[in-house]
Amino acid sequence: MATTLTTNIAPGTAPFWVMVYKTFLEAVNAVPGFKDDFNRQLLPMSSGTRGSWTQIINLSKVTAALSSETTNPTAKAAKVRQLFADPVLWGDSVEVSVLAQGTTPDNFEQQVTARLGDQAGRSMHTQLGAVLTGVALGVANDDVAGAVHLVAGGGIAGKTTVVEGVATASASNSTTAYVYGNLTSPSGTLVSASNNWAKGGYIVFIDPTTQNYGLARKIKGSQNIDATNHIFDWTTAINVTPVTGERALVCGLRGTDTTAMTQGTNVLKAIDMRRAARVLRRGKASKFGDGLFHGGFDPDDVFYMQNEGAGSASTAGTFADIFKYTSAAPYVRGEEDLTMFGCRMKFMTEPHTLASTAAVYDLKTDDTGALHCSYVVGQGAAGYAGFSSYADSRIILAKGPDKSDAMGLKDVLSWLTSFAKLPINAQQACVIVGYPTNIE
Repeated sequence: MATTLTTNIAPGTAPFWVMVYKTFLEAVNAVPGFKDDFNRQLLPMSSGTRGSWTQIINLSKVTAALSSETTNPTAKAAKVRQLFADPVLWGDSVEVSVLAQGTTPDNFEQQVTARLGDQAGRSMHTQLGAVLTGVALGVANDDVAGAVHLVAGGGIAGKTTVVEGVATASASNSTTAYVYGNLTSPSGTLVSASNNWAKGGYIVFIDPTTQNYGLARKIKGSQNIDATNHIFDWTTAINVTPVTGERALVCGLRGTDTTAMTQGTNVLKAIDMRRAARVLRRGKASKFGDGLFHGGFDPDDVFYMQNEGAGSASTAGTFADIFKYTSAAPYVRGEEDLTMFGCRMKFMTEPHTLASTAAVYDLKTDDTGALHCSYVVGQGAAGYAGFSSYADSRIILAKGPDKSDAMGLKDVLSWLTSFAKLPINAQQACVIVGYPTNIE
């Protein structure tokens, strides 16, 4: 969502409409979230309907000195991936009675405009969040993701929730299946032979020398994963069949092999921010201009994190311990944002929630999902594109009369924008999924 506005429809006096536009944009931008940290691209007029990004796959490291001062090294092929997104129009409208406008003693139309701006900001927040959580609105089985997924609360007790796999030479490898020869935790310990904790979780391709680098897919929730088949399946195809030795992270979102996370236990903690920062650094994520990674706290998640370690006997490493009062770092720093472990986090006002049934996840636009998502990203992890003529959200007033309002009894206030969302590099994004309780 842009921070400026353009329109060619401006009935009424200029001062009033400037005030209305300002009200609308303030409401749009008062919804902090995913849009603040995604790369934005404008499509010029008369240039088609597709936005594109070019991703250069990382080159392998140089491991030997030049053989001589006059012999050039063999030039490596620059592996390039083109990513595309097609913007569409988004908007809504409200009917306003001309009688109400003429008799209401307050700035009625300006207040309606503020509600429209709030709606526009919350709508884009939810849709762009689907890029990272990998769940499209109304498509519970959607499997295109754009982030490494972490279980909040430091993971599941006694269970590794993010492990690294290496593809084997197998005829079963395909663009929708990955056969792992060894699946190890960061400490190198082989995980349990039964890996059903990964059902409905995600696979993120992390090998910087392959065409699949930075892609992520959701593992089928209906699949039984065990030591016999060693295969993770998904639906939407990746670029190319995994090659022997290609590495990937497998992110599980299950509490055990057969159960979900635990409500009130798997809630956001300070350790989760360290885990997210570690994932991004290992993935060579690019930092933003301020030298930090960026992200946002879900309202419910941050409540639990800020309560962590509170009391007279706070535990080392908890939020209360990290931000306890000292002359150099007072506990109270304001509520605009918070920097932890190299991550600059904003306090989101709009939750981003998922519902889960039998390892099938569904995005909930009404915030009723039991699972809440916070996120941390590097620059270029995801993007959105819009048409230059509509990319700046507009507030539009349609004055009667028209065919449906012959007597001119109503005005119609509307907002209109355009955008398409696109995951660019899942290696450079983390979603922390928590399961808070409903009552503080």
